[in-house]
Amino acid sequence: MQEFKMEELFTLEEAARWCGLSKNAMYMRYFRGQIKPVNMLCHRLYFTRQAIDEFRTNYIRFEQ
Repeated sequence: MQEFKMEELFTLEEAARWCGLSKNAMYMRYFRGQIKPVNMLCHRLYFTRQAIDEFRTNYIRFEQ
């Protein structure tokens, strides 16, 4: 298991805000396996910046 500082991890709510989704929509994307959380011993979902960026690249439509 990798060691992360808490400053490097983002909650489900923070990740949803970055992606422009609601908390429930982001949870469903996690449930479908479209974004992978960090394996931790707690029951909260935490995501790395890299996982969020990969998710945004693959699943969030970019509009100008």
